[in-house]
Amino acid sequence: MNKIISIFVMCIFMFTAVPMVFAEVNVTSDDITTVQVGKEYTGLDQAWDRVKLAFTFQEQRKVELINKIEQRRELHYSFLIANGKTVQAEKFQAKTIGLEKNFEQWKAKKADKLAKMEGKVAEEVVREKIQERLENKTQFVENKVQQRKSD
Repeated sequence: MNKIISIFVMCIFMFTAVPMVFAEVNVTSDDITTVQVGKEYTGLDQAWDRVKLAFTFQEQRKVELINKIEQRRELHYSFLIANGKTVQAEKFQAKTIGLEKNFEQWKAKKADKLAKMEGKVAEEVVREKIQERLENKTQFVENKVQQRKSD
């Protein structure tokens, strides 16, 4: 009976919470790039940004969201320094550096993947040109053979 209740609760959660997450992710690019100045970047905001990042699949929007997160973290660091919370600010900055390294690694992987894809496309174009030349030469040779047979 407990399993049934648990499954029921999970289903209700899935049908109510997940559409809200996707609805929030499908914001315009203007909403992604705006950052509230003077507001503390709470743990809940950080978690929500990570959820949005996890459910953002378009590369351009993901990059915009990463830039927004980096900007919000910089503003929060300044906010902490302005309020005299230097120890907390330094801990936050250390976490930010690690997060930015992860973001840069992600961007580098995407750039490598794009370069490989472009390389494969270029190789495919070369293969198609070679194949076309071979077909043309084969057709030329067949035409010559046909001419000699007819003569």
